[in-house]
Amino acid sequence: MQLARAHCPIEIDADVHLALYSEEQHKEKKNMINPKISVIIPTYNRPDKLHRALVSVLSQSYRNFETIIVDDSESSITGDMLEGFRRAQSDVLRYFKREERKGVASARNFGVNVSSGELIAFLDDDDEWLPNKLERQINIIDKSSRKTGVVHCNCFVVNDNKKYLYHTNMLKDQSLDRLLEFDFVANSTALIRKECFEQVGFFDERMAYGEDWDFYIRVAKKFEFRYLHEPLATMHWDKGGAPRLSVDLEKKTRGYQIIINKHWQEFEKRKRTLAQYATIIGSSLCRMTEYKRGRQYLIMAYKVYPLSIVPLLLLATNSPISESRIFQRAKQVISKSALNEKVTSAHYFGAR
Repeated sequence: MQLARAHCPIEIDADVHLALYSEEQHKEKKNMINPKISVIIPTYNRPDKLHRALVSVLSQSYRNFETIIVDDSESSITGDMLEGFRRAQSDVLRYFKREERKGVASARNFGVNVSSGELIAFLDDDDEWLPNKLERQINIIDKSSRKTGVVHCNCFVVNDNKKYLYHTNMLKDQSLDRLLEFDFVANSTALIRKECFEQVGFFDERMAYGEDWDFYIRVAKKFEFRYLHEPLATMHWDKGGAPRLSVDLEKKTRGYQIIINKHWQEFEKRKRTLAQYATIIGSSLCRMTEYKRGRQYLIMAYKVYPLSIVPLLLLATNSPISESRIFQRAKQVISKSALNEKVTSAHYFGAR
């Protein structure tokens, strides 16, 4: 099955692309067997961090891969930096400069569409891999059935010059239930069969946050996940440089709304998980001073899972009342807000 090519006015920057290879290397490239893995690195205005990421890719012990850089920056990556990587004889380095910034989801989709490998590995431009990352994962996926769509691993996190493990108590359960509870796949750690994209589609380009979580939820409905407890990557959350999307509260809240809306049938069966994310959304909206909408989500959280008192406390906190009337007032708010009304996706999250 062929992947549908995204309709997008994007072209290869031919001058930069050709500058990566000598005439002899171009002949070798034409005769190469298609690489088994396509490594895709979206980048935006972070050439220093991209350099670190590329070094980690070209240092991999497993060699049968191509590297695809999708650049949304206002200015091109310097020729000197690219020339430095030209000497990697056994690797294919492909550089695409896009005319306008369309977001990381669009960049990843474009990378998948132009890829040659049967497996896809994403790497954010500010992250890096340990040298045996691809080798360890390819050994597992080659020994697994076609039902295994994703092999991911633990990783280190560097934040404010402190280094720690991303997963400290990761369970063996890699089911859809667990994935709906929290996004346990760090995108820079995943090795994915291209067949997953053929079966479930691409990243949702409407989303500025959570597009990877949404994608893996769709994959989990059709494929199995395998997990390596061994840390094989490093994610950098240091301050400075271009900001990470995860710190933008508005984008994060909107991402949660889209995910719950898209997967409403699954969340509706799991009341506690639905209430958890409705509470997060409601609290976030109140923090953004959108009190009316925020209280609607908190009411929803209480209605679908009355055993949790957190929505009640947050309702009271975001109402002009004294602490002595917290529970009484919160229940009044809920009662006045059509307690008997059925909770639906369209009511809270908009039409699907």
